[in-house]
Amino acid sequence: MARVSKPEVNRPPLPWGSFWIACAAVFLAAFVVLEILLRLAGDTPGLSNDAAYWALWRNKARHAEVSTLVLTGTSRLQQGFSPEGWHEFFPQHRVLQLSNENSSPVAVLEDLARDPAFRGQVLCEVAPSVCYHASIRRQQELVDEYRYRFNPVSVFLASAKARLQERFCAANPSRSARPYLKAVLLGHSFYPNFVTMKPDRNIRLDFKKKARKRPWLSKFERPLNHYVENIGEARRDEAVQRLARAAEQIRRKGGKVVFLEYINSKDDAAKSFFWDVLMEKAESPGIYYKDDPELSRFITPDGTHLDGRDVPAYTRRLAQIIRERGWLD
Repeated sequence: MARVSKPEVNRPPLPWGSFWIACAAVFLAAFVVLEILLRLAGDTPGLSNDAAYWALWRNKARHAEVSTLVLTGTSRLQQGFSPEGWHEFFPQHRVLQLSNENSSPVAVLEDLARDPAFRGQVLCEVAPSVCYHASIRRQQELVDEYRYRFNPVSVFLASAKARLQERFCAANPSRSARPYLKAVLLGHSFYPNFVTMKPDRNIRLDFKKKARKRPWLSKFERPLNHYVENIGEARRDEAVQRLARAAEQIRRKGGKVVFLEYINSKDDAAKSFFWDVLMEKAESPGIYYKDDPELSRFITPDGTHLDGRDVPAYTRRLAQIIRERGWLD
């Protein structure tokens, strides 16, 4: 039986080119609209505080000499340090901001201590909360990002993303038009974003834009029994020992470490629980904010962090104390 061939049907090619052009146009239009809304709402461009960008700055500490100052600590140091104020007393310093929110400096200080090429200086901000294992793990995740996933591709992507976010509010994934639209369409209250991370990883807080006092921002302002019950002396001693040992290793390589406690608990008992123990065990010098009348007069609007307008003056006083005592070169 002869086979009957089917007639060929000429189908027009799918307009994939036009489709992708249309998608790109829609995305670009949405991006522009979001950017306009955020700007009208008083928002400003800022970078996202992610692990890849942190690793980019950790890499700058490689082969660091005495002229390099590394900052490591919690959000208080990341949001409460002014490079301009610091350079008034230490103009020779190249400052690298490695602090991070909700974390502990233990892992970073140990990483710098293990780095045979690091001979720089460290300003290490501490508080009783740095003893929490969860805080140490969060900082360890950043160290692991640098040690195991840092490569030329991640450098390119992190740098490109930072350049976009430095120029456009909408490039930051933490920004959203939803609150603005709710304010316009539903009459809800709208408050612009008050947290902005600069390209140097220093964060500025503008409490004039702040909606309300958030309880989590004041979690460090707690009485002694909170630390005794939730941290305990064993966990405190472990963290103190790790900090003291890492500081000693950095000093042996020719570096220097200065410990610092920013505005923290208003209860002096918390000082005796952690700070006094650290100063007893570690041979590095330290500054407790209440020990200086000028540092202790500053006010934290949320109980924990300085307003961005006060940061330069606070940093200048901090640098002045360290310069007068000769703790850093």
